[in-house]
Amino acid sequence: MMTTRKSELSIINVILLTPAAVFCSAGDPLSDIWLTISQSPSGFRDETWAGQILFSPIVVVGGPLLSIALGCWTTCRVSIAKQTQSLIISISIATWVGRLIFLGIGILLATLLLSYAFVENFRIVAR
Repeated sequence: MMTTRKSELSIINVILLTPAAVFCSAGDPLSDIWLTISQSPSGFRDETWAGQILFSPIVVVGGPLLSIALGCWTTCRVSIAKQTQSLIISISIATWVGRLIFLGIGILLATLLLSYAFVENFRIVAR
């Protein structure tokens, strides 16, 4: 089994969460630089392959979902045991603060993006 260090998992989580965080903070004044670059005629979003990959829906939505899966895989353990006439299921969560922070940020970004997708595509149907 291949083991990974805590710093490697942190770097992977940062890489997975960055496109979604940029997309979710696009209305923030701190991200005006991203908007100016992406809306300028010589911007990188539409003309170069890096902009097309970083802001594709698969990367923006899939990044937080992969980060959640990675966080759950590293912090949660599920064990099932059978005793005489009962089945015991236990879930344990490790208290590694760094991994729980990335897990929380991933859940927050995934919730924001999925609720945005639902609200943006919601249509009222007249009956």
